[in-house]
Amino acid sequence: MEANIGAQDKKIRIGAGIVLLLLGLFVFKGNLLLIILGFVALITGLLNFCPAYKLLGMNTVGGTGLSETLDSTKDAVNSATEAMRETASDVADKAGEVVEDAADTVGDAASNIKEAASDAIDEAVDTIKKD
Repeated sequence: MEANIGAQDKKIRIGAGIVLLLLGLFVFKGNLLLIILGFVALITGLLNFCPAYKLLGMNTVGGTGLSETLDSTKDAVNSATEAMRETASDVADKAGEVVEDAADTVGDAASNIKEAASDAIDEAVDTIKKD
């Protein structure tokens, strides 16, 4: 495992990893995506090795390729942000459907209770009239 992460890249990864972990654990309370991204950034920074760099033939040791890495990181963050927005939108839509279903169920139950109460009152009135 030959180091392929330079000093500046390492500092950025460790800093970003810590920030993402803190956001995932405390601000967004258990957001798994942020926790995973933070963990990966922190570990790759501490190990000075990135498997993705290896696959792509990148190496920021000595300062080469850092600009491309930062651009790639920016793109990854933008993609993750968009995915989180889409997920939040899907969750909001599903929550709206659940609320509508619950409102319908409560409305139906209220109608059934009203009808049963009305029948019981009518039956009581009939019983009283017979006596």
